[in-house]
Amino acid sequence: MIKNTIIYTVGAMIPKFLVFLLLPLYTIYLNPDEYAIVTTITAYNSLLIIFYGLGFQSSTVRIFYGVDKKEEQKKLLAQIFLFLIIFSAILSIVLLGLQNILGSIFFNNISFESYYKLLIIFTFFNSFQIIPFIVMRVNEQPRYFLFHNILYSSAYLTFNIIFLVIREEGAYGIVKAIVYANIVAAVLLVLYMIKQLKLLSHIKIDLRKNMEYISFSLPFIFHMLGWSIFSVSDRIIIERYDTLYNLGIYSLGSQLVSILMIIINSLNQAVNPRIYKEYYGKKYLPKNFMNKVVLGSIVFVGVISIFLYQLIEPIISIVGSSSYQADYSFVKYLLISLIFHSIYIYVATPLFIFKKSILISSITIFSAIINLLLNIILIKAIGFHGVAVATMFSKGLLLVLTYIAARRFDIGYKFPIGKIFLLVLLITLLLLLL
Repeated sequence: MIKNTIIYTVGAMIPKFLVFLLLPLYTIYLNPDEYAIVTTITAYNSLLIIFYGLGFQSSTVRIFYGVDKKEEQKKLLAQIFLFLIIFSAILSIVLLGLQNILGSIFFNNISFESYYKLLIIFTFFNSFQIIPFIVMRVNEQPRYFLFHNILYSSAYLTFNIIFLVIREEGAYGIVKAIVYANIVAAVLLVLYMIKQLKLLSHIKIDLRKNMEYISFSLPFIFHMLGWSIFSVSDRIIIERYDTLYNLGIYSLGSQLVSILMIIINSLNQAVNPRIYKEYYGKKYLPKNFMNKVVLGSIVFVGVISIFLYQLIEPIISIVGSSSYQADYSFVKYLLISLIFHSIYIYVATPLFIFKKSILISSITIFSAIINLLLNIILIKAIGFHGVAVATMFSKGLLLVLTYIAARRFDIGYKFPIGKIFLLVLLITLLLLLL
């Protein structure tokens, strides 16, 4: 498990690390306003990809482990993949037809004529990764994940050099680089699926079966939408209520914080299949195993958070031009919110095991709405730093509400809430006092 975690972490870190390496290049060729455009496009992609995936991002692992035979599992994954590609193509055509209506809604300070089409094309090809990444997880193939991200990052770097450095197309060039890199990645992932699942033999889609899966998966759209609001509403709110310059500063700080999110997600990708295997094999979760996972992850994420916060300003002073030098104290609130997120992943386990998708979605959406309201209130009160504070409070609310709901479902394991509280309190105080 540790070995797989390390490989997943390295694989997930490669694209983020590449973006980090490109930061000096971005700060040379882009001002904060242009950098804000790039992060706004990626923020909207995070929202749209939820609807492209129809909730299968969250439900597929649970559906997969509900099927016993390996051949049936392969058929299941192949059918969902093919169905989503067809659905994504249709949705993209519809969205492109609505450009004049949706473009003016999506963008306020950004010219939608230049970026809307690229956003839809980017999201379409980005949707190809949803099921293949899940296949890699359930088959415990972290090396494929690592290999894919190396190739994707190589393509992304190449297209950045072409469009940003050689052609000097600015923010538009970077968005084009993202689109072209995702096209390359989509081709590679289709080849992977053909090899792993004999995709062509499952070309005939069982619509009735897919509708059953969709009925289970759709509530997760609201769950993921809530999460997406958490992760991107801050940038959208700043774009609408503040300046593109401040959005550029905030985006740079949150980009560095996202290193921790990569670590958390990588831990989850490695541990989550093991948790389901333990439960379905024994009908309970072993105390020693879960304590190591839950408490160990809190300590690990906490130490990384403190270390990362200490490095934020030195890193920016090195990689950022003079126009990027600003107050990055808001980063500590984003780090605390990610600590809450790392605990939530495990606290929500009983709800996922018992298929309480509607309950999960209700809690997430409620917390996300509170986050959105706090974003608007606090950005008007204390500026763009307020959206980071809003994220911290609403993530804490999400964690508390999820724990209260999950207590009703017995998985043979009681979370050591006292130890969790003390660890989180210690780490939070250290960050706030730094």
